[in-house]
Amino acid sequence: MTNSTFFGLHIDVSGEVLGGIIVVLTIIGGLASGLLLCLFSLDKKRLNALIQVGNTKDARRARRVMMLLHKSNWLLVTLLLVEDLVVEMMPLVFDTFLNSVAAIFVSVGIILVFAEIIPQALFVRFALQISAALTYGVLFVMCLTSPLTWSIGKLLDFFVGDKESFFLGRCELLELIRLQEEMRSEKRVRNMSSLAVEDASALEDQDQDFSPVESSIMLGALSMSENTAGDVLKRGIASVYSLQCG
Repeated sequence: MTNSTFFGLHIDVSGEVLGGIIVVLTIIGGLASGLLLCLFSLDKKRLNALIQVGNTKDARRARRVMMLLHKSNWLLVTLLLVEDLVVEMMPLVFDTFLNSVAAIFVSVGIILVFAEIIPQALFVRFALQISAALTYGVLFVMCLTSPLTWSIGKLLDFFVGDKESFFLGRCELLELIRLQEEMRSEKRVRNMSSLAVEDASALEDQDQDFSPVESSIMLGALSMSENTAGDVLKRGIASVYSLQCG
């Protein structure tokens, strides 16, 4: 029996109870850490595509996971709260039978290895399966902590928003268009070498993301300096550039 202050209470706690508390805290911390990584690494577009497939196993999993991701900020606050509670409570438990310095180092080591590294390494490889299996448990914790986490999540929805945004910078757009041009050229050469000449003209009529002229215009626009772009906006593109078709 350990006779010490346990969470501010002077009670006798057996070593088995302390060990059980440490194990439970480690498991909870590992689940929160792993879910935080794998849930927010899942692509909503891919999940929606899986849902459209029908009644497959992955489609059912995707439906369950989307129940959580529709409340992304509330989910984020809940998982962070659980993880932080574990991080704060672990040293307090070790402090009952170790000195303060040793309690900090031991708790940090256990949390780092067993509640961070190992769970995240496992969860990220089976993100959809694990997330779907734990969906209802996470929803229960979200409801349990809702007096605090729901209100904070709503504040995040108001100030930050709950929609994902994806922006490409100028350099990324340039590379994307150039890559598409290279892929189109390779496809054209490959098709020309494998098809008859009369079929080659039909390939040009197939739908493409961008036509060669559109790609040239976009590459030119993205290559303009700020001064040139300002002149185009002020004076009109016809007074600055002319497009000649040969």
